[in-house]
Amino acid sequence: MTDRISSDDLAILRSLPRVVYSPGRETAERYGKLEQRGLLEATDIGSDEAQETILRIDVTPAGRKALEFNND
Repeated sequence: MTDRISSDDLAILRSLPRVVYSPGRETAERYGKLEQRGLLEATDIGSDEAQETILRIDVTPAGRKALEFNND
């Protein structure tokens, strides 16, 4: 991977894996963009009694390469 990514996106990748409870629209959009680039994978692991979404977010191999490449 040769693309540089933003420091905010790098911070997200460095914080993974994690479980996200009911992501807001902004968070879901940011994770969605990283998932489309193949840098992370979001897995729906269910919902709670109030039907709030629970996601497990993991770094993909491409995401690990991006972290290595962008390690300044």
